[in-house]
Amino acid sequence: MKTERTMVCAGAVAVLFSILPLLGLSRSGSGEGQSKIEEVHASALGILLVAELPSAAFPHQDRSRGYSYEGDDYSYESHYSDPSVAVFIPRGLRPGVSTDLVFFFHGWFSSVDDATTRFSLLEQFAASGANALLVIPETARDAPDSFGGKLEEDGGLARLSRDLLGLLARRGYLRGASLGNVVMAGHSGAYRVMARILERGGLSGKIGEVYVFDGLYSEMDTFYSWIVGGHGRFVSVYGDDEGGTRDNSLLLMDSLKASGLQVAAGMDDPRLDSGVLGSRLVFLESSFDHYGLVSEAGEFRRILASSPSLSMTDPPAAAR
Repeated sequence: MKTERTMVCAGAVAVLFSILPLLGLSRSGSGEGQSKIEEVHASALGILLVAELPSAAFPHQDRSRGYSYEGDDYSYESHYSDPSVAVFIPRGLRPGVSTDLVFFFHGWFSSVDDATTRFSLLEQFAASGANALLVIPETARDAPDSFGGKLEEDGGLARLSRDLLGLLARRGYLRGASLGNVVMAGHSGAYRVMARILERGGLSGKIGEVYVFDGLYSEMDTFYSWIVGGHGRFVSVYGDDEGGTRDNSLLLMDSLKASGLQVAAGMDDPRLDSGVLGSRLVFLESSFDHYGLVSEAGEFRRILASSPSLSMTDPPAAAR
C-alpha cells in the first residue's frame, strides 16, 4: 500500500480546517457521551460543519494504547482520540421526508482535513449535483492503519447515521432525522472499514452503492458477497501500483462474470467512460497515480453524477 504523501493545497478548504480550534472543536478528546456540532464555513458551494459524536469511529478501546506498525508507534492522543465527523450540505439541497448520505472514508497516513483538500471533495460533491449530504468521518488519523474503530462494530454505521441526522435536525439544518439512501466511497486503506460496514454496519437495506478508489487490497470475498447478493452498484477505480489493486480488481471481475453477472470495464477518462458509468458493476483502469485517480479527472464527481440511488439537483454555478 502506498504511503507517500503528496500534499495538495486547496487554499480555501485548507483554511476551513485551520480555524477549527477557534470554534472549540479540539479534534481530540474523549468524545464520549456528548454530541456537538459547529458551522465551519459557508460559501457558494454549501455549508461545512464538523460534529463530534459518541458514535464516531474513535476513540475506541482497541487503540486506547495507540498502535505500532513496522517499528513506529502511533499514539492514542495524536491518532485515535478524534471523534470528528465532517458534514457538507450543498447549496440547492432539496429537503425531503428523508435525507440521503454519501460517506467518504480516507486511507492510510491521511485525515478528514487531508482527504478533503487533496481530493477536492467538497468541490466535486457540489459539482455532481447529488441531492444528499457528504459525510467524512475521521478514522485512524495520519496513521498506517485501516481499523475503523466503532464503525466496525455491529450496527456501527446505523448508530452514526442516526446520531448525526438527529443532531442536524435538532439544530435546524434538516426537517427531520429520517435516513434515505446511503452511498459509501473510500480511498486505499478504507477498504477494511467499508467491508466491515457491509457485513455488520446495520444498514444493509440502505446502502445502494459502493465506490472503491484504488483500495481492493483485501476483503475480496466481502465485496463479492455484497455484489452477488444483488444489493446495489459497485464501482472500482484502480491503478497499476505495487499494492495489487489492479490484479485484485481483475480477479473480482472474473469472479463476477463467472457468476453470470454483467461487468462494465473501461478506462478512467471522462471522454470514454460515460456509457460504462451507467452500469451496475463498473471497473475503471486509471493512468493516474494512487492519489490522482480520485480527483485528477473529477472521478468522484463523475461517478456520483451517474448514481442511480441519489436524486439530483442543479449544482451551483460556482461548482460548474
